[in-house]
Amino acid sequence: MKRLADLQASLAKKDERLDQLQALRTNESREFTEAEKTEWSTLNSEIKSLADDIRIEQDIMKRDAQKARDVAAKESPEGKVAKRFSFHRAVTALSNGQQLSGVDREMDEEGARQFATSGRGSVGNLRLPDFMVNLKGKNVVRDLTAAGAATGDELVEDNHIGHVYGLNVMPQVLKLGATFLPGLTGDVHLSKTGIASAGWAATENATASETTPGTYRISMTPKRATAFSELSKTLLAQRPGFVDAWIAKELETAIAVLLDSTAINGSGSSGAPTGILNFGAGVNSVAMGTDGGTPTRAKLIEMETLVAEDNAIDLGSMAYLTTPGVRGYLKNLPTDTGSGIFVWGPDNNLVGHPAFATTNVPSTLTKGASAGNCHAVILGVWDQLLIGQWSGTDLTVDPFTRAKDYMIVLTINSLWDINTRHLQAFCHMKDAKTA
Repeated sequence: MKRLADLQASLAKKDERLDQLQALRTNESREFTEAEKTEWSTLNSEIKSLADDIRIEQDIMKRDAQKARDVAAKESPEGKVAKRFSFHRAVTALSNGQQLSGVDREMDEEGARQFATSGRGSVGNLRLPDFMVNLKGKNVVRDLTAAGAATGDELVEDNHIGHVYGLNVMPQVLKLGATFLPGLTGDVHLSKTGIASAGWAATENATASETTPGTYRISMTPKRATAFSELSKTLLAQRPGFVDAWIAKELETAIAVLLDSTAINGSGSSGAPTGILNFGAGVNSVAMGTDGGTPTRAKLIEMETLVAEDNAIDLGSMAYLTTPGVRGYLKNLPTDTGSGIFVWGPDNNLVGHPAFATTNVPSTLTKGASAGNCHAVILGVWDQLLIGQWSGTDLTVDPFTRAKDYMIVLTINSLWDINTRHLQAFCHMKDAKTA
């Protein structure tokens, strides 16, 4: 993490020096001197090299993180149990009115115990414990290590799956570094302490002066998220490993998309948590104009500056998040004429920080006369975003509602909340236009 932060800091400094050279040339209405031309060329080469190093470092970190998750899932007692659990087996039994047995029953009983401990009842007929969410293991459907597998003539089926959702299909905000708080019970209150003060004592034995740092309380209260899926009884007749993967992917995708969209744009009403774009007073904001406007490099840097001035900066976890439309616009926006360098670089770097795009960021906002065509841009120190999850996961297998269509309805209920430790760690722009 430190190496990545150092690389990003170095990139930001060199990028800033390019800005200084460009401003010098523009303000003095002259061409570059030979020395400045050389420096400009050298800086561009160094920036490209640093961008490559950053991309490699990010790839290495992702690989290391995945390896760590794989090891944890393989070696932990919970992981060993979870790998023996089968969605196919459990759903088939419940849809036929049968009792769960073996490891499936053990999993349900542990889930029921967690629900009881948390003081929150369940309504489904399959309760899954929270460690099913926390394994962060890969979805194992096939084992290609058997003899002949290299040529594809023997595939050994593995009927088991080591996770439920939010893991393989991970919300973008978790990929950006949001803090995940699993297995919560009851309402949670977290204290946030302001920046500590320091001073000098007048003499060795003198009493040092002190000030009381400002504090406030962060509250997180469970809110019910629901997801639905339908599967045909014909699907249940397919290979168990395929069915396991199918069900898990359906449910995890639904929850991941919901958490992403809510963390970004949650209304804070009708039972939904409040998202970054609606945090209200305290969060930083940058505007393009009365009727919005196309984003500029200067405005993007202004977003970073506002966060930094609030002492919320952490280069290791700071990143931009916006829409695919804004990404496309910035990929075509040169930093200056003739440099061949664009604001959104080929390494997904934006003014010295990683940048990502998702359709969960709104692109139909209104600003003044610009109705329904404004996009949002978010800059955040993402580890300050908190995503809490309570108890386990409540799954209802309903073979009756769509029985005439030969379908089974799956309903998932889980409890979540979203908040931030530090409002000033985020800055948003709500009026970016792409034309």
